[in-house]
Amino acid sequence: MGSFVEGPTGTYTMTSEGVDIWDNSDQFHFAYKELSGAGTIIAKVESVENTHEWAKAGVMIRDTLDADSRHAMMVVTPAQGVSFQRRSLRRDSLNGFLAQCTVTNKLSIKKISQKPQHYLLLL
Repeated sequence: MGSFVEGPTGTYTMTSEGVDIWDNSDQFHFAYKELSGAGTIIAKVESVENTHEWAKAGVMIRDTLDADSRHAMMVVTPAQGVSFQRRSLRRDSLNGFLAQCTVTNKLSIKKISQKPQHYLLLL
């Protein structure tokens, strides 16, 4: 189970658990907002507990809230560093790329499509 607290303004604290965000179906805890049109989500990841080398905290844009939805995300992991991961087709396997950068805790992802609806997630 997880928790989500908003406050002070613009600050969110989240604890969560889940199986994984990988392969062709995701099981994880998240907070989201609906987005119409283009938009950006930026998050500062303060910590990621090392429950697994690929435990993830970061930002995501998803087509739907379904477990097999297309999506793109930027995450910080305790052992693998920063990674960009995506599922480009519904029900498809996830693809991931390790970022070539120094350790950071500020992540962002931008939606440029004008598709009517997407979801911005904190994970």
